[in-house]
Amino acid sequence: MSRRKDLAGQGLRADGGAAALEFALLLPMLLLILGITMAVGRLWTVRSDVLAVARNASREAVLEPGASQAAATASSAGQDAAAGYGLNPDHLRIDPEGPFGPGALYRVQVTYQVDLADLPGLGFLPGSVTIAEAGTEPIDPNTAH
Repeated sequence: MSRRKDLAGQGLRADGGAAALEFALLLPMLLLILGITMAVGRLWTVRSDVLAVARNASREAVLEPGASQAAATASSAGQDAAAGYGLNPDHLRIDPEGPFGPGALYRVQVTYQVDLADLPGLGFLPGSVTIAEAGTEPIDPNTAH
């Protein structure tokens, strides 16, 4: 009976070694999946931030009385909003597209370049991803000239 207990104990020790080996083989794949998940989450967050910048820029622009003031306001409001979200101003481009007139829809296009090397845990990836979003707001017919 004691021999039976000894064999059972040896079987458990052998299984423990196999489990450690399997874990060691799966660990790189699990880390890769974790890194990809973090990268996708980061890109999704940046996309949301860029959309918020575009909406804020177009919302502020339509309050201006003329096209040149609207374009300047869209750019400055977009830069301010981007700074609040922690976006790098060197990678940000704000393009007020208009048209500007009573009852028109004023559109602001915002593009942001995300360097993949900046993503946490994935600093080895080359290249970048460009995220583009637009904000569109109607111009109040009573305020536009």
